[in-house]
Amino acid sequence: VLTSILLIYAGLQITVTTFMTGEIPPPLSSEILIPAWIWRTFLPIGALMMLVLVLTDAVRPTKHRGGIA
Repeated sequence: VLTSILLIYAGLQITVTTFMTGEIPPPLSSEILIPAWIWRTFLPIGALMMLVLVLTDAVRPTKHRGGIA
């Protein structure tokens, strides 16, 4: 849980920094010419989805009783 929260924070920081500076991919490094901050949003979104999955699994009851499944 702590790792995903840190990933969300770091991802938001790099996304905001990239947006504020207007960073673009270097020439010939990307076939799709879109601002770099759009690609940077994948880190916090993915970390948020991971956090939701972890919290969902933490509260969901298990189907097996005892032992290792």
